[in-house]
Amino acid sequence: MFARVSLAAAVLAAACSSPVDEPANPRPARGEGRYGLLVMTHEHGEPGVAVSGQFALWEDQTEAAVLHALALPDMAWLVAGVPAEGECRAVRAPRAPVVDGTEGHIELLGAGELTVEPPEPVAAGVLRLQPREFPRVLFSLGGVVYDADAPEALPFVAHGRYRVGAPGDEIGPIQGELAAPGDIQLEGETLDAQGLALRWSGHGPAVITLSRESGGETRGIQCQAPAGGLFVVPTVFLTEFGPGEAQLSVGEITRRRVAVSGLSALDLFFVSRDQAVVRLAASPAHE
Repeated sequence: MFARVSLAAAVLAAACSSPVDEPANPRPARGEGRYGLLVMTHEHGEPGVAVSGQFALWEDQTEAAVLHALALPDMAWLVAGVPAEGECRAVRAPRAPVVDGTEGHIELLGAGELTVEPPEPVAAGVLRLQPREFPRVLFSLGGVVYDADAPEALPFVAHGRYRVGAPGDEIGPIQGELAAPGDIQLEGETLDAQGLALRWSGHGPAVITLSRESGGETRGIQCQAPAGGLFVVPTVFLTEFGPGEAQLSVGEITRRRVAVSGLSALDLFFVSRDQAVVRLAASPAHE
């Protein structure tokens, strides 16, 4: 599933309709890093867009581990990239990858007031977010975050362009623009010997994710479906994933990478999705 909850509570690149800019500096594989992530999420059936953002400085960690530490495994999978069109892969994420202590420190940086401007001629005005203290539940993780989870806070305009900005504080100024995908609606799921067949409304390629918490990790299946609103998650992946309930998400995504001084990169994501809970049988062939 894709993150759309308050970061304080704990908290797909498919169909990229906006160009992707190269980061100002290469990202370190491990050690010290600086990376920003701002996610706008529209849920089918709701009028608005949720917003969450974090700008992280870390030591002795990887980028994926930092996103996992913020309870964002789905975004970590997306940032790393999605399978080729028409293909799937199994994914995993530890639920507690950062050990509390003096090593592996993650600091969430502030950028001043963060604004998100909806497309014209929407009259709702600019969404203005102030940095909010992140609860220091671990010694190794602290700082500030940005979030607005109320669905009416920012109106959703399919294919409209949203502008984001911030004056900069502990990082440089932010300025970027991102187009929203269209509205997505699940229309049916069928489990048979071939796998899990899904139908949904939508015009472009879509990211499909099945996920569940299992023990100390989040396990999932991630696929990139071609345009057309129909895809079958193959049985071989379902068998490895195992029976039981799973969270299903189907969404179209736009992504843009912008350069910000003080960060190796800032990724803007816009996710438009529909979700459901599905029950997978022990043997789809005998369902």
